[in-house]
Amino acid sequence: MAIRTFIALGLDASTLTYLDEIMPALKSSGASASWTRKGNFHLTLKFLGDTEESVAQKISGELEGMVFQKIPYRLSRFGGFPNLRKPRVLWVGLESPVCIEVAQKIDGVCNKFGFPLEDRPFVPHLTLGRIKELFDFVKTVAELPPPPQGELFFKNVVFFKSILSNSGPTYEPLWSKELG
Repeated sequence: MAIRTFIALGLDASTLTYLDEIMPALKSSGASASWTRKGNFHLTLKFLGDTEESVAQKISGELEGMVFQKIPYRLSRFGGFPNLRKPRVLWVGLESPVCIEVAQKIDGVCNKFGFPLEDRPFVPHLTLGRIKELFDFVKTVAELPPPPQGELFFKNVVFFKSILSNSGPTYEPLWSKELG
């Protein structure tokens, strides 16, 4: 049976606190959006989508064999895909060269099991919301408090099962490893 899966990094506590602080302002901006729920924030390294359970077990085994060091990051700017004036996705960026290397390694592991290699450069970001109707966020994000400064560290690497429902996705860890 196929399950919907992705591989992600867990966030530092100060990042989660900051996201909890800014989400009310975003939600009250007037934008029609599906906002990321508290507890669902993470940095997606690889979205796999439908995955046979037997393949998910094999990927977990491959991940278990990988060595993961502490992965530093810094929160950077707010952005949107394709841009902040007409975003379909609103996000806050992260700077982390090590994270980009880890994403490439995980992409290679998943490719062994038939998942295509990413054809676009990896852009580390935390999705804040998926925008349903066009809304210009330039002024809104300019009024938000700045993100925590300094070097932060990801908490863990997690292979998640994603269960979709009308109230939004629920994420269940299939495999996890603490970092550092």
